[in-house]
Amino acid sequence: MEEHLEYTKEIYEPPVKKNRNYPVTWGGFFGFFGAYLGFIILFSLLIGMFYALSAIIFDFSMAGFENSPVFLLIDALTFTTVILIFKQTRQFIFQKLAFGVLKKKSTYLMMAGALVICQAEQYIIFDVLHLENPGSKGNDSLFTSGIGIAGIILVIFCACIAAPFTEEMVFRGFLFRFFHERYHFIAGLIISSAVFGSLHIGYPLAAGIMGFVFSTLFYFTKSLVPGMVVHALWNTYVSIAELLS
Repeated sequence: MEEHLEYTKEIYEPPVKKNRNYPVTWGGFFGFFGAYLGFIILFSLLIGMFYALSAIIFDFSMAGFENSPVFLLIDALTFTTVILIFKQTRQFIFQKLAFGVLKKKSTYLMMAGALVICQAEQYIIFDVLHLENPGSKGNDSLFTSGIGIAGIILVIFCACIAAPFTEEMVFRGFLFRFFHERYHFIAGLIISSAVFGSLHIGYPLAAGIMGFVFSTLFYFTKSLVPGMVVHALWNTYVSIAELLS
């Protein structure tokens, strides 16, 4: 009795590369920033109309309104509104609000280093190379136009609290992480820092380098909190310097 041996030819099949599921899609990315831009325009128009109406009723000048710190408040209000709408984006950002890193000594060393770098790079750009002039933005008028105690408090709150927290969540917590996780650390670093710098009229290079510093701090600490603290301390330092000058 003949034995029939059956041979099966194994065909090599390359492993199928699975698509990685990202927490925020491109649709969510453009939707977030589209809504962000839309609400900024809406809130700016509403507050501008309110300010103009108040100027007519109480007979005061609107000179310098374009440099008013209220726009920093509008930015914070816009972020709060949009982040409440986009749940996935909110979860994506808030998962990096880790306070545990503040228990590590290394975190404070990196924070101190970030402050030193910010001071050094601005001294070189502004005072040594004279590449940019921070006063060209016109913020000095906020402190020299007799805005009063209420105005000073508003400036301090907007510049030292609202702006740092909002900007760190938008530029590092969302923009940097989005491109870092999809492509590479360098992609997130360059794109987020370039956008951050371009929005600081009058000193985009200095602000862009600060964006590099804050993104790197976030990358190594894995938390937005150290960057928020450093950003707030820096803005407080600058605001007090302008007040005293």
